[in-house]
Amino acid sequence: MKIIRPLIVFLSHLFLLQNLMATDKPNVLFLVVEDISPYLFPAYGNTDITTPNIDFLAENGVIFRNAFANAPHCSPARSTLISGTQATVYGNDIHRQKHHQSAKYFLPSLLRKAGYFTVNAGKRDYNINTASEALESQAWDLNQPVATYNDCLRKDKPFFGQFNNYATHMSRLTTIKLDKRLPYAVDPSILQLPFHVPDIPAMRADYALHLGGAQDIDEWVGIFIEDLEDRGLLENTIIFFFSDHGGALPRGKAFPFDTGNRVPLVVYAPKKYEHLLPSGPGQSTDRLVTFEDFLPTVMSMVGIEPPAHITGKPFMGEFKEAARDYAYTFRTNSGHHYDPSRTVYDNEGFHYIKYYTPYNYHGITQTFQWQMPSQLAWDQLVIDSLATPVHEAYYLPHPVEALFNLSNDPYETNNLAGDATYQTKLTELRKANENYIRRIKDLGFLTVNKRKDINAEGIDAYTWVRQTNYPIDSLIDLAEKASLGNVTQLSLFLEKSTSDKRSFRFWAAAGINTLAKQGEISTIPPEVYQLLGDRASEVAAVAAEILVRMGDEVKGLDELISRFSNPDFRSSLETLWDRAGPLEDQLDSIANDFTNTVEGHRIIARSILAKRKIGRMTDLYEQQTIDKQYGLYLKRVNNYK
Repeated sequence: MKIIRPLIVFLSHLFLLQNLMATDKPNVLFLVVEDISPYLFPAYGNTDITTPNIDFLAENGVIFRNAFANAPHCSPARSTLISGTQATVYGNDIHRQKHHQSAKYFLPSLLRKAGYFTVNAGKRDYNINTASEALESQAWDLNQPVATYNDCLRKDKPFFGQFNNYATHMSRLTTIKLDKRLPYAVDPSILQLPFHVPDIPAMRADYALHLGGAQDIDEWVGIFIEDLEDRGLLENTIIFFFSDHGGALPRGKAFPFDTGNRVPLVVYAPKKYEHLLPSGPGQSTDRLVTFEDFLPTVMSMVGIEPPAHITGKPFMGEFKEAARDYAYTFRTNSGHHYDPSRTVYDNEGFHYIKYYTPYNYHGITQTFQWQMPSQLAWDQLVIDSLATPVHEAYYLPHPVEALFNLSNDPYETNNLAGDATYQTKLTELRKANENYIRRIKDLGFLTVNKRKDINAEGIDAYTWVRQTNYPIDSLIDLAEKASLGNVTQLSLFLEKSTSDKRSFRFWAAAGINTLAKQGEISTIPPEVYQLLGDRASEVAAVAAEILVRMGDEVKGLDELISRFSNPDFRSSLETLWDRAGPLEDQLDSIANDFTNTVEGHRIIARSILAKRKIGRMTDLYEQQTIDKQYGLYLKRVNNYK
């Protein structure tokens, strides 16, 4: 068996222990991988690779066919995992925005208090700031990049361990170019591509590299199985194998589709704990489970009652709850683009997506994911008018709602929201979402900058909202109305545009923007010009967007380009790339301004120009960045050989 390099350090810390005292509590091991969807694994039907170690877990455990990360990218998904509560409850749903959190956020502390040795090795990414790290430390006996479960053996304690592997992280694919890549472990020419992406050479290349990572993961899993077996621990250890969210191919990670939310989950149990599984070993279950359920389930399996404040539901063990009727997921941002949506899955194979900013679209450049050659090539395919309607939809404005029947459309290419046949189901899932976000008091409708303001006060958003009696239900109502494009709500939006609360002003502006995008209003309300000078940049940027959409392009575009360095204005201008003709000279100046230390500004300017057929998407990045990314690629690939 090949030894994966990061595990060499792990193995060097293991000690030969001859006499292990038995414990009446099971060990629980989380083997967490990154950015990978179920469709890459043979356990879920893939025939392009072999994964014998993961197959061993499946043959002696249960495959979960409806397991979901509550968010399609790392930090909000892991924030949900660690807290047993959907991250929107804590206002911790913005990818890579760090906040204060309270002690109840860190559920492993309850396992530790109950006598478990708790260890986390590798990634954390819980969206917490430095001030909250002391609270996190109370959850783990060991919390280090390289850590082991050895000390539990010395202390005769059962362990809960979470070990993380980066082999399939999207960063493995972000080489920008393909010409210097090493030979692929899997032949790109014979792969079966998933249907949601176009069949182009760069997509095949990225998928082949991604599959190679899946094979590296399998070897990593095998090292744990072998070590546990050698030590006589496998017969007392329950193993959860899963990914932190969906796959790295475009329209997976960071997007609210099934390809971003659905994760592989295999739970192995030795003979003495088989009774805890939802079905017999070697079988599968269709039960809906989400990340908020995982740690409560561990607690239930080891005899600890989960706390009442969480949203998670144990799906195995002593405190097992009835199966979910619905699974809820969320997505708040993609890079610097604030673009919230919420989704609902049901037990009949339907997936509902609610978009709150339908004037936005998914295929809008952000500088990390757009380093994948496949993403750049897909963009260029659309720019060159060579994409099929299925693959062009990613680059069109959102609908207000989407409904997919996953039973016959697993890659979600046919939106049924407008189909009369499915109106009852659409109404059901719409209502489920509306009820849920109110029940949990979803804080994801507070704007990014508002949450920064709260954080600056040294308090977590959950506590702040309750201490100040902030009208979160009214904010949710306003956001929902803003998304609908109903002109009868214009007077409400104009009224709320003068609110003393910046998030209310934002959603008022968003509502007017939706009306403008859908052609429901023909005269620019005077209040929009007042919003243009709003002290909240997210509000002023949307006001500028409205002006461009409604005919005052000179004023609106001037405001957007003059404040291009602000991410809110840059995002709005990217969304309006088709109206940016008068700015081509200024964008060209930004694209070639090497005195600016922020390369991202040049990249976004080039992206807008490329969409206007001035340059190409494959030329967004500068040579030093290409060289840097190739060097990182070599390091990542070699680390897993």
